Amino acid sequence: MSTKHFALILAGCGHLDGAEITEASALNIALSKAGYTVSFYAPNRYQRDTIEHISGDEITPNRNILQEAARIARGSIKPIEELTLSSVDGIAMAGGFGVIKNFTNFIDKGNDAILQPDIGDKLKEAIVTKKPIIAICAAPMALAIALKELGIKDASLSFGKARNAEGFLPALKAWEITHIETQNDEAHRDAKYPIITSGAYMDSHATPYEIFLGAEACINKLA
Repeated sequence: MSTKHFALILAGCGHLDGAEITEASALNIALSKAGYTVSFYAPNRYQRDTIEHISGDEITPNRNILQEAARIARGSIKPIEELTLSSVDGIAMAGGFGVIKNFTNFIDKGNDAILQPDIGDKLKEAIVTKKPIIAICAAPMALAIALKELGIKDASLSFGKARNAEGFLPALKAWEITHIETQNDEAHRDAKYPIITSGAYMDSHATPYEIFLGAEACINKLA
């Protein structure tokens, strides 16, 4: 039985207001294929908004991030405050617009954005202790904000192709974080910090198989 263990942090369920489901599944499968046990975590608070995914309209009542993320985790999930980093070999984050909406205030604050304390505490602790972090699609933006809050300016990450991340790249430049272009089936590992990133559905034309290959490329960078 494997003793390798990863925490998969979710921002809800659904790419418009939570975690992107294909990306979360791809990370879960790729980690499992590599012999890792996966435990799920999410913030136990309300989403910024709840979006009906057919029409794209905002709906009420608003939903709880942890309860929504439990749909992906088949009910086996814990509040992020219960994550003890010393008990896992690394953490992973799927993308989806929920990462930006529910983990950060980037939409409102732009270059002055900060992380919500629950996710921020875990990401910054992981960076400082050099615990491996995998982040795909929009999730590298949460990492970038964590790096900014720590005053780290010598790190690099990838949103895939630069043309798909134009809304994020000016902030990275302001924070002196380097963007590295990758293909859909590739991942980038920073030279100094064990931060591993990939573009995933930042490329809206990516296929589900390419999402999996990108997730698997991230896990392969752990070696």
